[in-house]
Amino acid sequence: GIGQGSFKANDETDLSAGLVVDSIIEYFKDDVSITYETIDSIEYIVYTLKKDKIFDGDTPGLLIEPNTIFDGGDNTITHTKTTTEWGGLFKLADWSAYSNKTFKIRNVTFDAKGASIRGGGLIEDGYYSGKTDDCMPLGSSNTIILDNCHSKTSNGKFIKNWSGGLTGGRIGYMGTVKFLNCSNSINMNSSNNAPSGGLCGDLMGYKGTCIFENCYNTGEIAGGNRSGGICSKQAGKDGSAIFKYCFNTGEIKSSYSGGICGSDTGESASEVLIQYCYNTGTINSSHAGGITGFGTAYDGGVVTIINCYNTGDITMEYAGGICGYNTGGSAGIVNIYNCYNLGIITKGGGITGSSTASTVTIKNCYHVGASTDKMADSG
Repeated sequence: GIGQGSFKANDETDLSAGLVVDSIIEYFKDDVSITYETIDSIEYIVYTLKKDKIFDGDTPGLLIEPNTIFDGGDNTITHTKTTTEWGGLFKLADWSAYSNKTFKIRNVTFDAKGASIRGGGLIEDGYYSGKTDDCMPLGSSNTIILDNCHSKTSNGKFIKNWSGGLTGGRIGYMGTVKFLNCSNSINMNSSNNAPSGGLCGDLMGYKGTCIFENCYNTGEIAGGNRSGGICSKQAGKDGSAIFKYCFNTGEIKSSYSGGICGSDTGESASEVLIQYCYNTGTINSSHAGGITGFGTAYDGGVVTIINCYNTGDITMEYAGGICGYNTGGSAGIVNIYNCYNLGIITKGGGITGSSTASTVTIKNCYHVGASTDKMADSG
């Protein structure tokens, strides 16, 4: 059986019910079942949602707990309250004292029906004032995983400032965060200089590692500059990031943005690999790119883009089929191999919007879309 000692008091308040929430089971009550699952010789407690769940109150913000799996059971969690923006079902805890611990969310869809998202559908933003780098530390050997998770809106709501469909930004600081088989279909509509991402916000994998595999976005990338279809700006800063088999079909209407990643991907001492990814959304904003936005590898990172392509038309200046303006930044290294553009170029470049030739290598790349603007590299 499950004793009361199995749960840590989180001292969180469910404002809609006026109850103190100290565990997933107390919040969801009979709507979840409890089992155990052993993965790689580690036992996890598994909470499985039995049916679709409607929240008509404020964001619950349940603390993530080590070696715990929240399984949505392929059900949908819907937020219906119209007066309060949704922040996230869970929120981060300080895991710096833990080692080799994992929190996993799987098999669930979040529906932003009542109000827009300001944070994330499933996990709140990781910004915490007063912590090192203003981030909640995950710990170097600890991991957060989202698998088969999806965000949508059945009532025309949006992803707002510094937010993502599934998580906010700064998740996985000094640890590892993985998005596997995830998607977003909510349109982004954040303010200028407050970028958002289809799946997650900014600074993913900061001083740690972020991994995206088999993920996609169909939502419109609009509003705040430097946004991205999969993640917002500065992915992998001072750490690493991997994107494999990801794609975007949403129109890119936000300047400096990208179909997969926003601006400054791989900023500073970073290593980023983007492989087998593509964009089909029209690039209808300046300085943007089909795969990455402005300033790829800005200020000293290393970004390698392999076997990627763009078919979206490029209509604005300094935009590129693969990377946006200022590719390579001031000291970054960008390697673009086996990539191509089929999009029609009204303004911009087939492969990059512009690049620093001494730090950018383009090999086995080509552009075959019609072009009326020869201002940038074509591969």
